[in-house]
Amino acid sequence: MQDILTITITPEMKAALLEITQAEGISADSLVGKAIEDYIFTHKFHALRSYLM
Repeated sequence: MQDILTITITPEMKAALLEITQAEGISADSLVGKAIEDYIFTHKFHALRSYLM
């Protein structure tokens, strides 16, 4: 099951998002979802690294 998340972005961010998605042939949903996944992974990695040090 998927949830819907509404975000607010600047017109500049929207233009950049659309430019990238068109160039890469992917949807904005896919790009934003991947960006969130990457952020969560990085956050968990840094938290684990800090814990181990």
